[in-house]
Amino acid sequence: MLTYKNINGHRQWKSTVGLSENEFHILTKLFGQTYEKQLGIDIKEKSDNLNQDFIFSTYEDCLFFVLFYLKNPVVFDTLGFMFDTNNSVVQKNFKRLLPILESTLQDKGLLPKRQFTDIEDFKKHLGDEKKIIFDATELPIQRPSDNEKQKELYSGKKKLHTVKNLLITNSKKFILFLSRSFFGKEHDFNLLKKEFPCATQWFTNLIVLIDLGFLGFDKLYETIKTYIPHKRKKAVKGVKSELSEEQKQQNKTIGKERVPIEHAIGGMKRYRLIHDKLRLKSHDFIDKIVGVCAGLWNFHLSVNL
Repeated sequence: MLTYKNINGHRQWKSTVGLSENEFHILTKLFGQTYEKQLGIDIKEKSDNLNQDFIFSTYEDCLFFVLFYLKNPVVFDTLGFMFDTNNSVVQKNFKRLLPILESTLQDKGLLPKRQFTDIEDFKKHLGDEKKIIFDATELPIQRPSDNEKQKELYSGKKKLHTVKNLLITNSKKFILFLSRSFFGKEHDFNLLKKEFPCATQWFTNLIVLIDLGFLGFDKLYETIKTYIPHKRKKAVKGVKSELSEEQKQQNKTIGKERVPIEHAIGGMKRYRLIHDKLRLKSHDFIDKIVGVCAGLWNFHLSVNL
């Protein structure tokens, strides 16, 4: 049976659970506290009544199992083989333990906000932040059999069936906001308008950095300053459509400023369950997994400040 006890060296810690050894043990302690608070029983007491479904007898075992599957997404039959059990048992345990990890991250304020009740809630969450960065990310999923769902989930940009999330980060790479998961056909700017209706001026006291997926943002939202790259005009015969050197330099500067959100997206996608093609079918469960992966990235940053 796979166990964290056999991990040898920093590279194996990163490749199996996506965390360093120190980060894993810090998170284990927090996970154990949440486990006992939610279930009202110590895991050792529960293991005394061991049955065939209860195969993880320590908090380290529980956390290692969840993180291993997030980091190394194999089919449940293979996962069952790795953990010396079967398909149904590993599915049951993953669905049982993931919400505990989610609550652990939530209790420590490491989960990104998923929605805002009003503008005051938004301002309170951002605190002293003066500059925010927007982007959207797409997660490939299996092609649904239903024709209507195929149309909803097909992303013309990626040429795949996907779900899509909108993110906000700060310059320190923390994921401050992660939207609910939308169907892949939704345009990036439509996501923003659904999450932040333009009837409310959300960003009046903020500097906002966006990419070309949000063209038109500056016409609908008031900000201190909006940074958006220049777009090359559609080529017309006989008319030069290239950007000027000054525009190219401005685009390069904006690109450098937006690097933190690219690192944040890459950080949450270290967990390859949301990087590779998702085999899970429940939209709500996929949404929960995406949130947990974003929270794990924030945890990693918080430990290494």
